[in-house]
Amino acid sequence: MLSVKEDSGEKDCRKEAASKENCRKEAVAKKSVAPKRAVKKTTARKIAAKKRPAKRTVAKKTTVAKKTSVRKTAGRKRPANKTVAMKSTVRRNPAEQNVALVKAAYAAFSSGDAAAVMAILADDIEWIVPGNSAVSGTYRGKGAVGSFWMMLAEKSFATAPEHYVGDGERVVVLTRITVAGQSADQADVLTFKNSKVVKFQSAGDTALQERIFGAK
Repeated sequence: MLSVKEDSGEKDCRKEAASKENCRKEAVAKKSVAPKRAVKKTTARKIAAKKRPAKRTVAKKTTVAKKTSVRKTAGRKRPANKTVAMKSTVRRNPAEQNVALVKAAYAAFSSGDAAAVMAILADDIEWIVPGNSAVSGTYRGKGAVGSFWMMLAEKSFATAPEHYVGDGERVVVLTRITVAGQSADQADVLTFKNSKVVKFQSAGDTALQERIFGAK
């Protein structure tokens, strides 16, 4: 009986020793697995760290390249636009320039801005009014022309241009005038010299002028 008990005790001891050995092996196995996982994580992080800067660098290079190309394109286009604008200004013929001045002058006259109209008249302007009315004749100089305008203003004179025709140094204006409530068609011829009006001559209803202003 004693020998049996001893055998069972030995068996228990062996079992305990085996379980301890198993526990030791499991612990060693876990430790060996853990570093592998850590190595994998570390490797993944390194790969990600290497890839990210590469992407950012490429993105930065692309952005810089785009900005540089846009600036170069804009820099090339701007001078071209200025050149085109300068060419169009240079190519504009004198007749077109004179028509533009006349349009501005008629608009100023209609708004009551006599000073703006006087600005395009030459100092020795010759203003010719046909017919035998009290206001007919030739007015020379800005002062005489200003006095003539005063006589027109007393009769509520107004002019409404309908067409402008430029021909070299001359501009013809087809307009509709109204004086003292009566209207008539009229053609005004303006002669330019050095961008100034040196001569103004009208052709219209002289009988209307005589009715309104009287005869000489």
